[in-house]
Amino acid sequence: CARTGAATSACVRERPMTALEFGLDRLLTDPDLRRPLRGRRLALVARLTTNLVVITDANGIIEWVNEGFTRTTGFTREEAVGRRPGQFLQGPETDAAEVARIRESVRNGRSVLAELLNYKKDGSTYWLRIEIQPIRAESGNIDGFIAVETDVTEERERREKVDQAAARLQLAADAAGIGVWEVTLPDHVLSWDSATRRIYGYGLDEAVPRSQAEWLQRVVPESREAILRDVQTAFRQAGP
Repeated sequence: CARTGAATSACVRERPMTALEFGLDRLLTDPDLRRPLRGRRLALVARLTTNLVVITDANGIIEWVNEGFTRTTGFTREEAVGRRPGQFLQGPETDAAEVARIRESVRNGRSVLAELLNYKKDGSTYWLRIEIQPIRAESGNIDGFIAVETDVTEERERREKVDQAAARLQLAADAAGIGVWEVTLPDHVLSWDSATRRIYGYGLDEAVPRSQAEWLQRVVPESREAILRDVQTAFRQAGP
């Protein structure tokens, strides 16, 4: 989601809604569904997902959690209901600034998207991508909040490994005087490190070729075909 500004809770999705998100979105926004049975419907939809779902009252006190929550955290529904999430799910390594940002959005009745390190009942940690939406009554007043949370621990670990490998590669490249450039897919936009700039004679503040075609024009003609073949092989090995 991309927010359109601090004063609005409009959210532009960068991917299609999942079935769960579509169901929750309808239950939260469709006037025809704003009835007493909505809470039961929310619980039914939430029970069918492997994501963690937490429903709180307007003060942030937990009223209901789904099986995905109990399975991931180790806390039973009885242990969670009546408490604030921060009272038992956060710990020393939880980002206090991110928690403050979430609380500020909730305090102002805005939706919020965040990633947060939480703690399980056994003390182990896990990463969540959290999307919190206000639940409004027909009057427009906030009845409570619903949080749909995805465990992204493995995703974060993979990302950290990639970052660590990239850092080691950069150290090795710097030591050997080797230039490194990266290309984003599928648009094939290039980014150059300082060594590559130096090799091609570009200063740090100068614009460099941003496309593969532009870059190939700066390679000696007799080497272009072999280099292009190697690049295409690397793309195929990288997979989709």
